[in-house]
Amino acid sequence: MENNQNSPEVFLHRCNKGNNSLPQIQIIYNYLLENTATAEAAGGVYFIAKDFKSFYKWYKINFSIMSRKEKYFNAPVQLLQGFMNDSFKCLDNFFDYSVYYYVLKHKDTNLDFERAYKMAEKDLKITCGSIEDTYKNGVKLYLKIPVGSVKVGINKSLFFDFYKNKKTDFEKACFLAFTAIKSIMQSKPYCKITNLYLWSRMDGKAKVVNDISELSPEIQFYANEYQTKKIKEELRNNWNLKYYGRYVRGCYYSFSLSLDKLIFEAEKRRKKNINAINKEKDKEAYSKAMQMLERHMLERHTKGVHDLIGTIVRSYTNYNKKF
Repeated sequence: MENNQNSPEVFLHRCNKGNNSLPQIQIIYNYLLENTATAEAAGGVYFIAKDFKSFYKWYKINFSIMSRKEKYFNAPVQLLQGFMNDSFKCLDNFFDYSVYYYVLKHKDTNLDFERAYKMAEKDLKITCGSIEDTYKNGVKLYLKIPVGSVKVGINKSLFFDFYKNKKTDFEKACFLAFTAIKSIMQSKPYCKITNLYLWSRMDGKAKVVNDISELSPEIQFYANEYQTKKIKEELRNNWNLKYYGRYVRGCYYSFSLSLDKLIFEAEKRRKKNINAINKEKDKEAYSKAMQMLERHMLERHTKGVHDLIGTIVRSYTNYNKKF
């Protein structure tokens, strides 16, 4: 991200200072309305001048992404299976697993679980409710899910927005698409994802399915070009996603690159692939040509031998006729 004083990131952090109140966000919104260059620099967010409600939604998601102090819950993608039907239960399990995982990674294993969890609560600025229940469920989930399973990080602001507030099915689908792309991309600045891979990960599957029929009915509803386009447009407008899919199977996605840089990387990679394909075609064509030449030379050689034998036979026959 840019680090100049006019960049939206610097302005938001300087103006915000940990205050996410509605009046403070209104001040930020008014500032961006008066400073078009800063507004346009904010991840290409041209829509912010439309209405404050749209900006507020964008800000709540993207400011948490920008914040270096933002805490994340990390857990396997499998825990998001069934999210469309019961998002609360999925996020509950996601929370329990991630806190237990955090304790395993960052706390002294000699500590009793209650003391370790209280320290984790302080670090993550959370409240577990029943520490014992959170611990027991976290252990059960950790032992149930295979080691090395693909994980995804969800920042606290986004997590609790979906945990505490009622969401439409489309908003849930966008959330799943967002986490799906993040889980596939991991720490890479961008990546190429096919639609089938995207839908599979939205369904909480670690591996891509072979056919749409293997997806849950809820995700199958969105497993088409029309619904996927709507989801991608929503993620572009409100979730800081950039994507590019011209003449490619699937799409290139990024949360960190600008659109022009993403297009540059995609086209550069496509040109390399085209060159590699053409090089392979050249090799195949050369091999076929050599085989054709070899057959041609063999045919000529065979014909020459036959002609020579024919000449010898005719000469011998004529010689016998004279005597």
